[in-house]
Amino acid sequence: MTGVYREFTRQVAQDAARRVAERTVRHLNKLPGGLSGDDSGLRTAWEEFCVQVQAEESFFWDAYVDTVKQAISGALLNVRHLEMVAMWLESDNACDWLADNEDSKELPAVFEPDVVEIVYDKVHSLADRSRHPRVVRYLSRERGCD
Repeated sequence: MTGVYREFTRQVAQDAARRVAERTVRHLNKLPGGLSGDDSGLRTAWEEFCVQVQAEESFFWDAYVDTVKQAISGALLNVRHLEMVAMWLESDNACDWLADNEDSKELPAVFEPDVVEIVYDKVHSLADRSRHPRVVRYLSRERGCD
């Protein structure tokens, strides 16, 4: 892809991934927590995921990751096809497709798991930067800073 087209695609993809990540966080904030225990003070799946990302992955880490990725897949149902293509073009697998099809006029088929991974990276980053009061309180208690 030439410079201006590549930059345009990158910006469309990043904007779409940001919106899907934010939608995913809103969804996770509606899901009740519970894997951290009743006395954790954490109320939502999002708060628990933030703690997992910022501290130590628990025995339930895979369940958290699966929940987040399922939420992302659900959020992707409302994304326009061209935005899905733009996000997929940011994936590692797209590099191979682009090399083999650089003169193609057809849009590539989108492999959703690649797009889920792109959005997951954004959700993970949001969780790592979260300063939600219950998350901060839980982490300070775990670190003995209370």
